[in-house]
Amino acid sequence: ECTFTPRLNTSGTSGVEGKLHLAIQNPELYALWLKTHEAQKEAQRKAATAAHAEKENAECTFTPRLNTSGTSGVEGKLHLAIQNPELYALWLKTHEAQKEAQRKAATAAHAEKENAE
Repeated sequence: ECTFTPRLNTSGTSGVEGKLHLAIQNPELYALWLKTHEAQKEAQRKAATAAHAEKENAECTFTPRLNTSGTSGVEGKLHLAIQNPELYALWLKTHEAQKEAQRKAATAAHAEKENAE
């Protein structure tokens, strides 16, 4: 003989019916619930993505050596200009001369190509 008798929730407040009932009866409360629910789902997705990325990165063995001396690019030129203005002026003059030579060579090559056609 079975003595267990389940109690069923027949008020319609669970699952889809409950959410629909809440949306109809109190749209503001439903909107708040929906916003909170979506935020929780997004937080779970982000946590899962971060955990996956961390697991993948743990397997990485490559560690790049970064130039932190500040002697490359704009920082290097600025450092040179401050520390040795004469040397920077010489570098700048040489650099500009090289650029001008490249422009002239490109112009000459273009003119030669057009004359050949």
